[in-house]
Parts: sequence; structure tokens; C-alpha cells
Amino acid sequence: MRITVYDGATTIGGNKIYVEESGKGVFLDFGMNFAKYGKFFAEFLSERSVRGIHDLFHLNLIPRLNIYRSDLIPSDLDMSGYPRLNVEAVLLSHAHVDHCGNIALLDERTPVIASSMSMAILKAMRDVSSPGIGSEVAYFNVREHREDDKRITRNRQVKAVQG
Repeated sequence: MRITVYDGATTIGGNKIYVEESGKGVFLDFGMNFAKYGKFFAEFLSERSVRGIHDLFHLNLIPRLNIYRSDLIPSDLDMSGYPRLNVEAVLLSHAHVDHCGNIALLDERTPVIASSMSMAILKAMRDVSSPGIGSEVAYFNVREHREDDKRITRNRQVKAVQG
């Protein structure tokens, strides 16, 4: 068994712990690290959602891994040189953003395993929040790549997260 802590070891929250056995693994949480995000973003300043994971990736706010939703990867971000983990699932401890705030960035085929109460809270958070990529844990809007530039736009198609 191998355990890798991608974030959250030296701070409160931002937990991203990968437990691997025989080439398969699970993440224990995949949260937002408030201390790291606070260096770049504030109440009215956030990542550019039209650039998908571009800002988060280049600011080292998410691990440099090839495990993210393809519709969030802009055309100028080449993921081929980064490790691809065989993520079987995310085991969510509870529905606080510092534990779940980056789950929505993961490949949409990655199941999220959580209590029914946590999933209800995540759905409620998505229903009442602005449609940013970080709030799309329970369900998400599929993004489309624009051919004329490097922007990603949100369409009306909604997909449920596996669980």
C-alpha cells in the first residue's frame, strides 16, 4: 500500500490524500486549500471559469496530475506530460469545501462516495451558489471548447456525478 498526500499536510483543509494498492487507488477527500487560494483570490476575485483548470493548475492550487475533466482542460494546457493516476473513487469525509471543493475538477467518471446527508448538502450548495466549477460536485454543466480561442463555455447540458 502507498499513501501520497498531495495537499493538506501542513494546513487546515485542502485534503487530497491518495491511497494506492496494486495500481488502483482512491482519494480521501479532494478539497480546496483556503490558505493557498487566499494568496491569489479574494471575495470578489476568483479564477477565470472560462479558462477551466488553467489558472488553478498554473498557480499550483491543484496537483499537477492528469486526472481532471477533459471539458475543463483548455487547448493551451497539455496534460500528457503529467502522471495519470488510476482513481477508482473519491471517499468524501464530509461536505465542507476544504474537503470537497476541488472534487468537481476530477474526471467525471470518478465516483464520489459519501453519506446521503453529505450528498444532499452538496446538491443544496450547488443549487444556491453561482455556477462556478468548484461548486459542481453533485452535478455539473458540461463545458464546450471554443474553436476560435482558448476559452471554455458552459452549456445547458447537466450531468450527474457518479456515486
